[in-house]
Amino acid sequence: MSLPSSWVKDLNLESGDEVEVIESNKSLIISTDQRVLSRRALLDISGLSDKLVWRYFTALYMCGYDEIVVHFSEVSQLKLLQNIVDDHIGFTIIEQTSKHCIAKEVAQSQPDDFEKLLIRLFHMITTVGKDLLTAVEKNDYDEMQMVWESDYAVNKIAGYCIRMLNKFGYPLKQNVLCLDDIVRNMERVADSYKHIAKVVISKKGKVSKETLRMFQETTEVMQDFFHLYFHFDKEHLIMVYQRKNALAKRVEDSLNIQKGIDILVLGELKRAIIILSGISQSIMALNVETEDTIVKKEEVKQKYEKSEEKKRDDKKKSRKKERIFY
Repeated sequence: MSLPSSWVKDLNLESGDEVEVIESNKSLIISTDQRVLSRRALLDISGLSDKLVWRYFTALYMCGYDEIVVHFSEVSQLKLLQNIVDDHIGFTIIEQTSKHCIAKEVAQSQPDDFEKLLIRLFHMITTVGKDLLTAVEKNDYDEMQMVWESDYAVNKIAGYCIRMLNKFGYPLKQNVLCLDDIVRNMERVADSYKHIAKVVISKKGKVSKETLRMFQETTEVMQDFFHLYFHFDKEHLIMVYQRKNALAKRVEDSLNIQKGIDILVLGELKRAIIILSGISQSIMALNVETEDTIVKKEEVKQKYEKSEEKKRDDKKKSRKKERIFY
């Protein structure tokens, strides 16, 4: 069998290397676990603000570079770089001088990491939404602060997911852009939660019961859309979309009559609901039936079900330990 030369070159395949061939109806899917060639980037941060340095480094990280050589003009920027590198999964500084440092991936990532981390990202954002709602209901500012700070963990996982897509691609190449969009939009939803926490903490005001009800429904609709990713069904999609549209109208109507802290919270809920529309569009595109997608959908479904089963088992073990303790 003859393979495309560009594909062989990109994956650094040589004569004798093994590839996996999966039969899918009338198609054959060829894949490999072979690592791509190491990529190196050069970055000069002289004269850049701290925020720009952070964004520049993150962009190269998400693009899939394995080694980033950073040149700087001020030694004080080295401390900034150490903080930035520590915030990116798998990277560490392996060499440094008074003028440059080299950050490199030392924890080798694997193509299968993406699906596992995407599931983790879904769970994290769902948990953040529920925890924040409970904290706002109870006026628990310490818990709100913890939710606010958890956004950093969400950003790290989201950035790593995008890195995996750019570095290894996806078994179905046409799905890469949709998956990238889902990850970025989930991170934006987490930002809305962070902004709600920030607003309530700074204003120290009481959020109305009606706004809290819409907040709860937003988290539920979001969970429904996440469920659609793993168990897509047209009838369920229609139901969830109708619920999302009705909620969007209620939020919009409330924005015209509410005031104070409620306006600020409702504004972020409106933003999150708009983002959900983007997520749903990508989920729909992923579930256009082709011969190639049937195999992959079943694999993703099985991974999700295993993850849910593990969570249930962990909870049972935790309860058993509590009973033994008491």
